[in-house]
Amino acid sequence: MDMLTTTTTAGLKNGLFDNILLVDSNGVSYHIVGAKKLHGVGPFWGFNIFLNQRIRVEPVFDGEPAEMSLDEVRKRIFSSFKSKHGWETRGDIVELKKAINSAANFSELIEALRDPGVGKAALAT
Repeated sequence: MDMLTTTTTAGLKNGLFDNILLVDSNGVSYHIVGAKKLHGVGPFWGFNIFLNQRIRVEPVFDGEPAEMSLDEVRKRIFSSFKSKHGWETRGDIVELKKAINSAANFSELIEALRDPGVGKAALAT
């Protein structure tokens, strides 16, 4: 949960929380349009020796939560692969795509995206 509530002031300023679609393990999606700073996190109000500040934020949601199908989430992920070139730098992108395609539910899909070894379930089949 820290991923959704902590960042740096630079991350917040650079739009880290702008226009995010968050989908939970039940297929419920939330549109995050930004975040507001709450306070510093850690010793010295979150500042490190380089004067970067780690902060706690509150995500700002737009609209009501909505349900998404597993196929719709897959389509959005593959669309992200095409539009954001950083994905291709992963050495395991082929295995990741296989794991995403073979995920039978949201939990398996999330595990495939989270696991740096990529989708053990996909490789076992």
